[in-house]
Amino acid sequence: MGSVSNQEFPGVCKTEEDEGPSTEEDSQSFHGTGVCKWFNVRMGFGFLSMTKREGVPLDEPVDVFVHQSKLHMEGFRSLKEGEAVEFTYKKSSKGLESQRVTGPGGIYCVGSERRPKGKKVQKRRSRCYNCGGLDHHAKECTYAILPDLPSIGGNEGVGTVIETGKKVKSLKVGDWVIPRDAGLGTWRTEAVFAEEDVISVPNDIPLLSAATLGVNPCTAFRMLVDFEDLMPGDSIIQNAANSGVGQAVIQIAASRGINTINVVRDRPEFGQLCERLKAIGATHVIKEEALRRPEIKEVFKSCPKPKLALNGVGGKSATELLRHLQTGGSMVTYGGMSRQPVTVPVSALIFKDVKVRGFWVTQWKRDHASDGSLFGVMLDELCSLIRQGKLTAPACTQVALQDFHRALDASMQPFISSKQVLLL
Repeated sequence: MGSVSNQEFPGVCKTEEDEGPSTEEDSQSFHGTGVCKWFNVRMGFGFLSMTKREGVPLDEPVDVFVHQSKLHMEGFRSLKEGEAVEFTYKKSSKGLESQRVTGPGGIYCVGSERRPKGKKVQKRRSRCYNCGGLDHHAKECTYAILPDLPSIGGNEGVGTVIETGKKVKSLKVGDWVIPRDAGLGTWRTEAVFAEEDVISVPNDIPLLSAATLGVNPCTAFRMLVDFEDLMPGDSIIQNAANSGVGQAVIQIAASRGINTINVVRDRPEFGQLCERLKAIGATHVIKEEALRRPEIKEVFKSCPKPKLALNGVGGKSATELLRHLQTGGSMVTYGGMSRQPVTVPVSALIFKDVKVRGFWVTQWKRDHASDGSLFGVMLDELCSLIRQGKLTAPACTQVALQDFHRALDASMQPFISSKQVLLL
């Protein structure tokens, strides 16, 4: 979740010399009145609809960001949609942000009657609203990178350069760019970035492919290339095969003549999912239960046992992947959607000499930041596959930015195979 398409970054890649000092208005506080437009009690943030500024009615309501830490009230902090509020706010590079929010005349805010489900999760989720499309662990504050709040969400996206600084060499006006690193904050219409913050991508590929290029396809590519010397005819096995990473693995592997054994959870529309994954190149698609049954032997009659296992789930699912690896094979863990630890049987280590590794594409990008050409070479190869029709973007649901809270809710529903993409 969190990819942004058709986004422009004006002034992208300006140097410090190009940027002037902030104006007095940027740090000045203002007074506004209005109502709560919406508030997500689980995430702990929302937007106010300002109708008056300094007592003067506005021609059209203006959105002002609000975080629960700014609410003047007792107990659980939240707002009810339509609730009248007064507030002070300031302008920043991120937009309008409330500083203190009260009810009319300075009284306590009324608040919403709704409460997040699950006492243990409530405290964690209310801290972390600006999560990119990497996985749901960020939403629950278990991800390795947690920005200071308030912040701008979004780790993926594509933008258009509309202005450059005098010393910028690698980019020009009109270029499409994607973030080089996580945490850039793509859920916005415009921003000024340093040249090294972004990297150009070809503008002759589909917009959705560009918007979803920087994380999942890169993760899939590196795991297929960096851990085992895979040759045409070899096999890999993966769980979470219908995820963004899983679909990219299937397509990249198919382009190299590598068999894929794809494990998914049982679901009502399993047959449709199976057909969809096979249509993009999957060799076999099986339910998790099949890994523990004799029928799995039928799979290995048509392809060799896998050299590589890719684990995005953890728990028992990961242990089952290990059981079917070749002697000396590798299991690479890149996610843990089950929130269960990976258990490695001693016999797998001693008698099969399996290797258990982890992979995080963000760390890979940082480790190779000094040699940007390696990242560029990978993007070139992925874009070549896209042009050939061998690598397509996952199924996407396009959502207007102002409705991003709906996209967040949708992304956390079970059996959702569609990536939420914010349009600006």
